[in-house]
Amino acid sequence: MLASQVKRKLVDGRSVAQLHKRGQQLYLQGLKFPVYISWYYFKRHDGKYEKRFVISTKALKPSTISWWGKRRWQIEGWFKTAKHRFGLHRFGQGTLLGVYRWLILSLISYVLAHWAYLSYSGANGSLPDWGEAAEIAFQTIFPPKRSVTSFTTYRTAERLATESRN
Repeated sequence: MLASQVKRKLVDGRSVAQLHKRGQQLYLQGLKFPVYISWYYFKRHDGKYEKRFVISTKALKPSTISWWGKRRWQIEGWFKTAKHRFGLHRFGQGTLLGVYRWLILSLISYVLAHWAYLSYSGANGSLPDWGEAAEIAFQTIFPPKRSVTSFTTYRTAERLATESRN
């Protein structure tokens, strides 16, 4: 988070971005228990660094808190991708059967997208762009409309030719 984007405040009114020492025990506004804070710098796609804050309820070394925070953000990134690329943000099932159906459909869509990505680009070791992989799978399973239209036109012409011969 950039310093201007940090909204968390300490009980004394200071912003978390104003801290200079990692591993401090402090109290955040709205929390009744102490937390320990650390941060690390995340390199964004544009090459700039973003300061990300991590808090812990356990008294750990600042490097340990930062390490766990980095791991958590990696997992969060994967879940965010899965959520939006596979429609999980529209999840609204209320029954256990509905949840199972949604999970099975999500798994099938993931496997199809992954299969399409591997068949298109090969196993080159890079992480797939899931939007591109989903588009490849969609185009493979459901060809463009002009192909279907051409096929329908061909079938209609074939049927008319057969009828005219009879």
